[in-house]
Amino acid sequence: MTAPLRSGPSGGIGGQAFDDPPPGPGAHIREIRVWSGLSLEALQIIHGHEGELIERPKRGRSNSGFSVLKLQPGEFITEISGRYSGYIDQMEIRTNRSTVRRFGTAPGLHDFQYVAPDNYEISGIWGRAGRLLDALGIYLAPNER
Repeated sequence: MTAPLRSGPSGGIGGQAFDDPPPGPGAHIREIRVWSGLSLEALQIIHGHEGELIERPKRGRSNSGFSVLKLQPGEFITEISGRYSGYIDQMEIRTNRSTVRRFGTAPGLHDFQYVAPDNYEISGIWGRAGRLLDALGIYLAPNER
Protein backbone atom coordinates (compact mmCIF):
# COMPACT_ATOMS: atom_id res chain seq x y z
CA MET A 1 0.00 0.00 0.00
CA THR A 2 1.36 3.41 -0.99
CA ALA A 3 1.41 6.04 1.76
CA PRO A 4 -0.96 8.99 1.21
CA LEU A 5 0.53 12.06 -0.46
CA ARG A 6 0.10 15.49 1.12
CA SER A 7 -0.51 18.69 -0.89
CA GLY A 8 -0.97 22.32 0.18
CA PRO A 9 -2.02 24.10 2.22
CA SER A 10 -3.73 27.15 0.72
CA GLY A 11 -4.90 30.04 2.87
CA GLY A 12 -3.66 32.18 5.72
CA ILE A 13 -1.23 31.69 8.58
CA GLY A 14 -3.60 32.16 11.54
CA GLY A 15 -5.09 29.51 13.77
CA GLN A 16 -3.61 26.25 15.02
CA ALA A 17 -2.26 23.46 12.83
CA PHE A 18 -4.43 20.34 12.40
CA ASP A 19 -3.91 17.06 10.59
CA ASP A 20 -6.61 14.54 9.60
CA PRO A 21 -4.92 11.94 7.35
CA PRO A 22 -6.72 8.75 6.38
CA PRO A 23 -6.66 6.48 9.47
CA GLY A 24 -5.23 3.52 7.57
CA PRO A 25 -4.99 1.73 4.25
CA GLY A 26 -8.32 1.58 2.45
CA ALA A 27 -9.89 4.42 4.48
CA HIS A 28 -12.22 6.78 2.62
CA ILE A 29 -14.00 10.03 3.43
CA ARG A 30 -17.66 9.12 3.97
CA GLU A 31 -19.03 12.49 5.04
CA ILE A 32 -18.00 16.15 5.23
CA ARG A 33 -19.68 18.66 7.53
CA VAL A 34 -19.21 22.34 6.68
CA TRP A 35 -20.12 25.36 8.78
CA SER A 36 -20.16 28.44 6.55
CA GLY A 37 -21.54 31.93 6.18
CA LEU A 38 -19.61 34.44 4.12
CA SER A 39 -16.47 32.35 4.74
CA LEU A 40 -15.81 28.81 5.96
CA GLU A 41 -16.13 28.78 9.73
CA ALA A 42 -15.43 25.10 10.39
CA LEU A 43 -14.96 21.75 8.67
CA GLN A 44 -15.22 18.15 9.89
CA ILE A 45 -14.69 14.86 8.08
CA ILE A 46 -15.88 11.37 8.88
CA HIS A 47 -13.78 8.50 7.57
CA GLY A 48 -14.96 4.99 6.84
CA HIS A 49 -12.34 2.41 7.73
CA GLU A 50 -12.67 -1.37 8.17
CA GLY A 51 -16.46 -1.12 8.54
CA GLU A 52 -16.37 1.64 11.17
CA LEU A 53 -17.04 5.38 11.01
CA ILE A 54 -14.29 7.55 12.48
CA GLU A 55 -15.42 11.07 13.33
CA ARG A 56 -12.55 13.56 13.20
CA PRO A 57 -12.59 16.73 15.36
CA LYS A 58 -14.36 19.82 14.07
CA ARG A 59 -11.71 22.19 12.68
CA GLY A 60 -12.63 25.84 13.35
CA ARG A 61 -15.21 27.35 15.67
CA SER A 62 -18.88 27.73 14.90
CA ASN A 63 -22.05 26.99 16.79
CA SER A 64 -24.34 27.68 13.84
CA GLY A 65 -25.95 25.00 11.71
CA PHE A 66 -23.92 23.03 9.20
CA SER A 67 -24.33 21.44 5.79
CA VAL A 68 -23.54 17.78 5.22
CA LEU A 69 -22.15 16.12 2.12
CA LYS A 70 -22.68 12.35 2.51
CA LEU A 71 -20.88 10.24 -0.05
CA GLN A 72 -22.70 7.24 -1.48
CA PRO A 73 -21.05 3.78 -1.68
CA GLY A 74 -18.37 3.93 -4.38
CA GLU A 75 -18.41 7.75 -4.44
CA PHE A 76 -15.20 9.63 -3.61
CA ILE A 77 -13.81 13.17 -3.72
CA THR A 78 -11.89 14.07 -6.86
CA GLU A 79 -11.44 17.83 -6.40
CA ILE A 80 -11.49 20.56 -3.76
CA SER A 81 -11.13 24.13 -4.99
CA GLY A 82 -12.03 27.63 -3.93
CA ARG A 83 -10.77 31.07 -2.97
CA TYR A 84 -8.91 32.42 0.04
CA SER A 85 -7.47 35.59 1.53
CA GLY A 86 -6.43 35.39 5.20
CA TYR A 87 -8.71 32.36 5.54
CA ILE A 88 -10.76 30.07 3.27
CA ASP A 89 -13.52 32.22 1.76
CA GLN A 90 -15.09 29.74 -0.67
CA MET A 91 -14.82 26.00 -1.21
CA GLU A 92 -16.21 23.66 -3.85
CA ILE A 93 -16.14 19.87 -3.55
CA ARG A 94 -16.50 17.57 -6.59
CA THR A 95 -16.87 13.80 -6.63
CA ASN A 96 -16.43 11.04 -9.20
CA ARG A 97 -20.23 10.98 -9.58
CA SER A 98 -20.42 14.67 -10.54
CA THR A 99 -21.75 15.76 -7.16
CA VAL A 100 -20.79 19.41 -6.61
CA ARG A 101 -21.26 21.32 -3.35
CA ARG A 102 -20.28 24.97 -2.80
CA PHE A 103 -19.71 26.70 0.53
CA GLY A 104 -18.97 30.34 1.44
CA THR A 105 -19.65 33.48 -0.58
CA ALA A 106 -16.86 35.94 0.33
CA PRO A 107 -14.89 36.94 -2.80
CA GLY A 108 -11.38 35.98 -1.62
CA LEU A 109 -8.17 37.17 -3.28
CA HIS A 110 -6.53 33.96 -4.50
CA ASP A 111 -7.69 30.72 -6.13
CA PHE A 112 -6.74 27.24 -4.98
CA GLN A 113 -7.40 23.86 -6.56
CA TYR A 114 -6.53 20.30 -5.58
CA VAL A 115 -7.37 17.64 -8.17
CA ALA A 116 -6.85 13.92 -7.61
CA PRO A 117 -4.99 12.29 -10.52
CA ASP A 118 -6.46 9.21 -12.19
CA ASN A 119 -6.70 6.24 -9.80
CA TYR A 120 -6.40 8.51 -6.71
CA GLU A 121 -8.90 10.16 -4.39
CA ILE A 122 -8.79 12.94 -1.81
CA SER A 123 -8.64 10.95 1.42
CA GLY A 124 -7.92 13.46 4.21
CA ILE A 125 -7.32 17.09 5.10
CA TRP A 126 -4.79 19.20 6.98
CA GLY A 127 -4.20 22.90 7.55
CA ARG A 128 -4.84 25.62 10.13
CA ALA A 129 -7.99 26.66 11.98
CA GLY A 130 -8.97 29.03 14.77
CA ARG A 131 -12.06 31.22 14.76
CA LEU A 132 -12.40 30.30 11.05
CA LEU A 133 -10.87 27.76 8.68
CA ASP A 134 -7.59 29.57 7.97
CA ALA A 135 -5.82 27.18 5.56
CA LEU A 136 -6.60 23.87 3.89
CA GLY A 137 -4.50 21.13 2.33
CA ILE A 138 -5.36 17.59 1.24
CA TYR A 139 -4.16 14.01 1.34
CA LEU A 140 -4.25 11.87 -1.78
CA ALA A 141 -4.38 8.08 -1.62
CA PRO A 142 -4.71 5.42 -4.31
CA ASN A 143 -8.30 4.59 -5.06
CA GLU A 144 -8.39 0.83 -4.58
CA ARG A 145 -12.12 0.33 -5.01
